[in-house]
Formats: sequence, C-alpha cells, structure tokens
Amino acid sequence: MSICGGLPGKIQAKWAVRQAVHRVIYIDISKISGITQPMSSKKFYFDQAVAQHCGLKEAVLYEYIRFWCGRNEKSGRNYIDGHYWTYGSANTLADKLPFFTPKQIWLGLRSLEKQGYIVTGRFNKKNYDRTLWYRLSNKKLVP
Repeated sequence: MSICGGLPGKIQAKWAVRQAVHRVIYIDISKISGITQPMSSKKFYFDQAVAQHCGLKEAVLYEYIRFWCGRNEKSGRNYIDGHYWTYGSANTLADKLPFFTPKQIWLGLRSLEKQGYIVTGRFNKKNYDRTLWYRLSNKKLVP
C-alpha cells in the first residue's frame, strides 16, 4: 500500500517526505508519472531525516552510495585508501535511478559533496576515464 495515494509524481514524493511516520520510507516508482519502463516491483529506500535536511534527490543518492559502499565492503571490493568506494557516471546512475536525469544526478552529487556528506575521487585505471568514485564522509548527516 502506498502512503502517497494517487497524487502526481513530484507532489507524491514531497508529500511522502512530509507525511511519513517512519524514519525510513520508500518511493514506489511504479506510481510516479513519467516512467516509461515497467518497473512495478522496484522500491528505493531513503532516510526521511536525510531528505528533510538535504532534499529528496540527495537523500536517494546518499542511500544509493551507502548501499553500494556497504555491498563492496561485504564483498571486499573497491577498497582504496582505507575506505570502500563505489563509482559511476551520471549517465550510468540515471539508468539505475530512472526518475532522475543525468543532470539532476550530477547536481545532487555535487550538492552532497559541497555539504561534506560524500567524498569523491578518481581511481580509474585509464587516465582518460573521468568516472568519479564516491564514498560517504565521516561527517554526521543529521544532528
């Protein structure tokens, strides 16, 4: 059951952030207008406090980075300079998060980096590869 009812997509996500009773909520992207692919079973989780502090887009991206860094830690991959990292271009992340455009993703990641919540680096094997790598910083997200 969706907590957002039949509201239009953008309003639905903002309403969910304001009205959710639980600390962690999800977006059921099958309910958001503008999705052309059938994705009825995918749900994206994020922390409500993060969304209220940084914004919905940043909360989804923060959770995505947290998830993949944690998964890399469990599998022992992408351990560089004492931290576990994940990587991806804005276009690649837009494929995985189809409700954001590559520009929205780039701006969201840049915002998280400027606020000090994520750290970026370039650890690519080829010098011409400009894909950024991401990890969470040690800064507490919510006071």
